[in-house]
Amino acid sequence: LEVHGGQGPESISTTLLVAADGTESQTREHAGIAVTRRDYAQTAIVGSVALDREHEGRAYERFVDGGLVAMLPLAGRTAGFVWVQATAAAAFAVTVDDAAFLSGLQQAFGWRLGAFRRIGRRQAWPLHAVTAKTLVAARFALVGNAAQTVHPVGAQGFNLGLRDAVSLAEEVIAAHAAGLDAGRTDTLRRYQQRRMRDRNATLATSDTLVDLFGASGGLLGVARSVAMAIAERSPPIKRGLASRGMGYRPEGSP
Repeated sequence: LEVHGGQGPESISTTLLVAADGTESQTREHAGIAVTRRDYAQTAIVGSVALDREHEGRAYERFVDGGLVAMLPLAGRTAGFVWVQATAAAAFAVTVDDAAFLSGLQQAFGWRLGAFRRIGRRQAWPLHAVTAKTLVAARFALVGNAAQTVHPVGAQGFNLGLRDAVSLAEEVIAAHAAGLDAGRTDTLRRYQQRRMRDRNATLATSDTLVDLFGASGGLLGVARSVAMAIAERSPPIKRGLASRGMGYRPEGSP
C-alpha cells in the first residue's frame, strides 16, 4: 500500500486495511467496491446560532413540511443547526442576509430555545444516500460513512458508524486472541454478517422517514400528525423509538 503524506509517498504493509474516509471514500474506490446512490433532492444548511435560553444539553429535531430542523447543543448558549429543505427552497435560504435567515430559521424551529441572537457562517450540503454494495474485500473493510451515508433525519448515521467500528474491533480482537490473522476472510465475513441486518434496517427506516416527512400537506400530512401525537402520548412507543434511535438493537434482529 502506498500512502501520500507530508514527507511524500510511503509504502506500508498491513494484514487489514480499514477505510473510514467518508462518503466519497477514495480508499473504497481503489478497492473496487461499488455503491448505490439516491439523490434526496434536498439540501442541508448547517451552522451555529446564539440562543436566548439555555439548551440544557438537549438536542431537538422538528419535522416541517418538506424537511426538518435540528438543534444540537454546543458550549454555552450556542447550538449547531441543521435545516433540511428542498434544494430549490434552500437556494434562497443560503443567499439571504443573516437577519432574514435567522427569521426564517426561527419560524421553522419555533421558540422553545428562545430568540436566536446571532448566526455563524452557513454552509450548504446537497443530500445523497451512498451505500456500499459490500462491506468487505480482500483484507479490506469499510466502516462509517465510507460504508453507508444516510440522510440526517433521526441522526442515525453517526450511531450506525460507531456500531460498525465496534463490531469490526470485536472481530479483530477475537481473531488476535485466537492467534489468527485479523485480515483473514472468515473474520471479515463475520463482520459483514453481524452488520447487515442492523445496517439494512437503519437505512430502510431512514428512507421511510424521509418519504414520510419530506412530503407536505394533504392526507399524508394529517396522518403524519396523528401518528406523532399518538407516539407522544404513548410512553412504550416513545421508549421503543428512543432505544432503536440510540442503537439498542440486538445484532441479527430486524
